[in-house]
Amino acid sequence: MNSVFYFDIDDELFVSIKDNFNRGINDILTGMQEKNVYEGNLTLSVNISLLPTAVTDVNGDEKQIIVPVINHKAVTKMSVKSKVDGKIAGFDGRDYFAIKKFKGKFVAIRTPRDASQLTLEDQRILAGLDAETD
Repeated sequence: MNSVFYFDIDDELFVSIKDNFNRGINDILTGMQEKNVYEGNLTLSVNISLLPTAVTDVNGDEKQIIVPVINHKAVTKMSVKSKVDGKIAGFDGRDYFAIKKFKGKFVAIRTPRDASQLTLEDQRILAGLDAETD
């Protein structure tokens, strides 16, 4: 699994949002055919929260990172309504996702709970990327 995620709909981080949107398109078309309905609606809503979170670095010092929590809903409407919910929690049970801005895009960087050193592969992924200010 990647350690750096771009806030881009085509990134792995948003795969569940895309899957639920695609499922909604197919569900509404199937339902419209089955019910002989000629008009339907699919609504996708995405809510983002940024949570300040304390982590301890490899030296034992506490620091604050910003962790995104992304909730989404894909809702279909016609004579029948269905809903699929999902959430990107910003913590996968082992690591946090810390938000940074690189080359004009926001990225989520997998950050171990103890904020220990990045792996060599993670360092290679980030090589050449300079942090930007807002």
